[in-house]
Amino acid sequence: GAYPLVATALLAGGFVLATFREGSAAAGMRASRWLVYGWLAQNVLLVVSAGWRLWMYVSVYALSRMRLAAGVWMALVACGLVLIIVRVWGGRSNGWLVRGNLVALAAALMVYACGAPNLLIAGFNVRHCREAGNAGACSVDVTYLSSLGYDALPALILLEGRVRDTPLAFSVRSVIRKLRGPLDAASAGWRGATLKRRYVAGKVAQYDAEREARRGGDG
Repeated sequence: GAYPLVATALLAGGFVLATFREGSAAAGMRASRWLVYGWLAQNVLLVVSAGWRLWMYVSVYALSRMRLAAGVWMALVACGLVLIIVRVWGGRSNGWLVRGNLVALAAALMVYACGAPNLLIAGFNVRHCREAGNAGACSVDVTYLSSLGYDALPALILLEGRVRDTPLAFSVRSVIRKLRGPLDAASAGWRGATLKRRYVAGKVAQYDAEREARRGGDG
């Protein structure tokens, strides 16, 4: 329901821009305001319902890139609805409403582009999986974690420490070995140095040190 919500929010914004434009007769009509409030209240209920369904999906099937994107869309819709309410209630201008939504969209794109969504997804899934001791949670999908690339290495290392004495540990170690090659290739040279890669490489180095310490203790 994330994408239909975007359409309803755009419709609500269009209604406000057309009905409450500067100098229009409807701008001062009380009935017009209450009609817009009714439309906005319906959209708020839709956002709450869609967010609740999204959380249930994540609880049962874990977090994915599409579900994270849907959550971002819903947050933008909620922000747009708040700005529309402030525009109508506070008597702001249409230009203020457009600028506010553009700022919210630009901020979301910057955070998503500069962040590490795959790192977030992998960490969330491992911390909330059944193997991490969460009763009733879904089982971790190691194949999906592998598809996230080397960003999933910190989460896989955390998972390996928790399933060390189970059959799942072999699969986790295999994926860790598989993803280290792309990480080393991406980090080769100063051009590949980023804060995210330094963080991931630091976790891998810590993992190697702990494995060597365990081997020394076994010996």
